[in-house]
Amino acid sequence: MALSILMPAASSTASSELSHIARCWNLCGSKQKSNLAIVSSPVLLMEALVKPIRDGNKEIESQYRELFRANAVRLLEASYTVFEEAARLRAETGLATPDALHAATALQAECTLFITNDTDFRRIQGLPVALLDDLLDE
Repeated sequence: MALSILMPAASSTASSELSHIARCWNLCGSKQKSNLAIVSSPVLLMEALVKPIRDGNKEIESQYRELFRANAVRLLEASYTVFEEAARLRAETGLATPDALHAATALQAECTLFITNDTDFRRIQGLPVALLDDLLDE
């Protein structure tokens, strides 16, 4: 099972951004974790680092870098096909470019779940969107 996650917007607090991946991971039981791959587009790296760099928060920036170096989240290749699909999604739905790239990456990887708190992704046909807040409330 491939799980694609999207980090909260850069306006979120750094601590909530960092805990997003941990909360997604903790939603799964130990048996599920052995069959679980957390994947995302390479845009995630950039999005995750913007706020800590802007705020000069070296601790959070370092934690993100460690997370990505440890391959806790597998960043999938942003191929020509993904960019073409992202362009189509952007044209059809009005998603911002980074969001269209996340969605196209998840579709290309045939993810079984796309976790986000952005309801705009529900406009993407075939994208199995789950809102993180809804999952945490269950």
